[in-house]
Amino acid sequence: MTGPLAAVALLADGLEACLTASTSPHFGWELAAGAGSDPASSYQTANQLRLSNAAGAQLWDSGVVVSGRQHYVTYGGPDLAPDADYRWTVRIHDAAGVPGPWSAPQGFSTELGTATEFLSR
Repeated sequence: MTGPLAAVALLADGLEACLTASTSPHFGWELAAGAGSDPASSYQTANQLRLSNAAGAQLWDSGVVVSGRQHYVTYGGPDLAPDADYRWTVRIHDAAGVPGPWSAPQGFSTELGTATEFLSR
């Protein structure tokens, strides 16, 4: 493989520009192989996700997770606030276990929550 394997087309709860993500979102992405890569070896063996708040403070790092899963990847960090903005990024480890670049950050907003949560703010 001559180019790194990267994550593109990031989704939160199935949407690119998600404004109603749950406070426990699921993430997904597509893979893009570098120029000249061998398609037979361009597959994901692990991933690492990071999530930050709107101010840019990192809230969660999944660490390297050995998995070929690219869809419906569950968020495993601290509880997210309703009606809040977040950004996430992911990097993929290829067939040889080599990490690719971090993806461009993708934003999402969580849903409003219940009336009780909304009124308590």
